[in-house]
Order: sequence, then C-alpha cells, then structure tokens
Amino acid sequence: MNRSMRCAISGMLVVPLILLGGCPSTPSNPNTADSTPPAFLDATVKLESAVAPTVRGEFNITADDVIRAGVPPGFAMRVVAMVGDPESGISNITIESNLTWQCQLGLHSELIGITESVPVAFTTFTQPATPVTPLQINVVANPLSQTGCDRSAPGRGPINFRGFVRVAATNGQGAVTKSKTFIFDFGDAGILETPYITECRARGVPIPPNWSLNTNKWIQHGNINSSNLLQPGRDAFVWSYTDPNIRGACIALPRGGGGTRGGLAGIICQNATSGEACFWDSRWRDDANPMRQMPVIDWSQSALVISQLKDATNITEPGSGVCTTCHRGNNVFLISPDHPAWASVLRGTLATAPGSKFTTRIFGSTDMQGGHPRYVPLSGQRPGWDNTFKAGGCAAACHENPDVNFPAIPPPIPMPPACATNGDVEKCYQ
Repeated sequence: MNRSMRCAISGMLVVPLILLGGCPSTPSNPNTADSTPPAFLDATVKLESAVAPTVRGEFNITADDVIRAGVPPGFAMRVVAMVGDPESGISNITIESNLTWQCQLGLHSELIGITESVPVAFTTFTQPATPVTPLQINVVANPLSQTGCDRSAPGRGPINFRGFVRVAATNGQGAVTKSKTFIFDFGDAGILETPYITECRARGVPIPPNWSLNTNKWIQHGNINSSNLLQPGRDAFVWSYTDPNIRGACIALPRGGGGTRGGLAGIICQNATSGEACFWDSRWRDDANPMRQMPVIDWSQSALVISQLKDATNITEPGSGVCTTCHRGNNVFLISPDHPAWASVLRGTLATAPGSKFTTRIFGSTDMQGGHPRYVPLSGQRPGWDNTFKAGGCAAACHENPDVNFPAIPPPIPMPPACATNGDVEKCYQ
C-alpha cells in the first residue's frame, strides 16, 4: 500500500463526502484516451444503530452481491467506497439505489398505502473539479425516515420495505465501473410480536412475513379453484414462503371469487425436522379479549400483518373452525396434490433446488403413530386441536392412504392423489 493510499484511508471519518484534501494525486495521463474502467479498492455498506454498539453489520460489496433480510427498520445505512484510476483519474462517484415501501395505516386498518419507490436519500457530496485518484465517499441515509409513514402507534409504519444500493465510478475518459449490489429487506416497522409467535419461534416453526398482494416475500403458484374443497369452484390462490434458515414451509391460501376477496386467507407454517405447525387466519385479533369473535379482513385491500391476526390459540369463529378437523396426517398441508399449482409447490423448483430449505414433508416428530412422523399442531393445548390418527376423511385419504399401515377408505376419496404411484404417497409430498 503506497503513501497516498494510507493517507486516503486515514481520512475516512466525516460525512458528507471528504475529498481527502492533500491526499488524492493528479492522474498520470489525464488527457490520454483511457478505455480501461477504474478499479474499486473498497466498497462497503454498514448498518448502524442509534445506540451503542453503533455498527451492527458491515458488508463488503466490492466483488460480491450481498443479500440481507429482516434488517431492523430503524437502522441507518452508511456507504463507504474508494475507487482509483492512476491513468485518467476519477471524475465522479455516484450511488445507484432504490427504496420501495407501502405505509400500513394502523391496527385493524382495512387499507394500506400505495407502493412508493424512490432512490435512497444519502447525504450529499461534491464531485471533484478535475479528475483525481483515488476518490472516496462516506455517506449515510435513514430509509425509515425517508418513507414518511406515520409511526405513532403499533401497526403503523412501512411494510414491504426493501431496496438495493450499489456504487458507480467514472474515470476521466468516461469509462464506468460498478460495485456489486447490496440488496436489503427491512423488517416491518411498528409491529409487536404476540405470545403465539414467540412460542412458534421458540419451537422452531418458521414465522411468516406479512402477506399482501404486493408482497415480494411470498411466491404465488396459481389458483386451485377447480380443486377448492373449502369453497368448490371459488378462487383459492396458493402462495409459499421459504425461511432461509429453517427447513420447512409456510403456505398462505387467500380465497375468493372472480379474482376478488370472497373468503378467508389462512396461513400455516411447519417445521420439517420436528413436524410442529402453527396456524393463523385472516381475522383481526383483540388483545384485550383474545377469544372474542372478530370480523374477516379484506385481504384484497389490507396487508395481513401476522401479529394482528387470530391464531390457533384464539380462533373461535364458526367460519374458521378448528383447523385440525381437516388438517390431519403426516404433514399439515392439505390442498390438492394433483392440481398443477399445488404440484409446483410440492414437486417444483422451490422444493428441488439445491440447498433449498423448502419442503412440505416432515422427517421427525414426537408423533410416530403408524410408523410415520406426523405433524404436531401448536395451539396452546386447546381441546380438540389434535392431529387425530386414523380419523378418516379427506386428510387421511391424501396423507395416510393408500399405505399398507392404514385401512382402505371406501370411494369416493375427495382428493385422490394420482401422484402416489403404486401407493407411495410420499411421492406426493416432497
């Protein structure tokens, strides 16, 4: 490392941009054609808290993209970058970025704000009057403040809050180089965690992100209206979420008619290692009276904020029912194994991609009746919320038959798993 480089690094302290007075040198051939792009010596994104320890994450994007999910929304974002070109110098450094969000308008709000998208507002800096080398920036942004969402009460604040940042530099002859990209996904602001979420998390069940029609955290697989058992012939849209660290799956099933809301939207998550599963339904929860019967949320207009939904500990409404009445067997997910949309969940690239954590199967459980690991519902030990063995009905037909360990169910079977070639039902649930 030469003297000018050491001098540059020692000056990386003050925001906005410091042009390192006295440290950058004049390029050797500023007026000579130079088609070789400049070289990044360093490009780093730092996530910073307002309280000590200040730096909570440091990610180098000089040579590789970095993806971070669940970033606390109150963190500031600092970009420190240095670039050089000894031949024609550096004429400018710019930041390419985007910030996207919607404003959640409060607890039990049926409305969410429009999707907004703007560049990340970093502190300003001055470009050099003439090309120099090296050149450095040290700038900071507060994305949460930039959204302008009302955060005065729980349930208010930005959701679907995400974006990207990269650095671009131009040399004295116009050649451009770019760093790799920092892709970030902030956690939703202003949302409180419920005791049920805490329990599910402690038991290793993936916790689903909030769901809305504009989400990029869930994947939509299609409409199974032709195989909708709950509302035959009505729309039922299959969405999936994969936790990057937990083997298992989350499935959301918003139901309706004619492409609009006409029913509930259930969300179920399952841990593949233990078989434990958690349930939520699209009804507002009342923390003051959790068992109170509550109205259905219009999922076509409102985000489903997980901490605001009724869950397996307090669902009491006849329209929602006891989930385990139907969801029985060797995994919790019961939709339609032969429908193309559901088949893309079970046997598509989501489940088969190398290193994927997604699977609807379970591989271990405290419930091994019939010689198979069976899912375990988490419901706060509510009576009736049990995965009953040999219960019959559609769940047993698809999950636990036609296996030699179970008695045959007389036809018609409501959802015959044609994918279970030669009676191997495990081929249906990858």
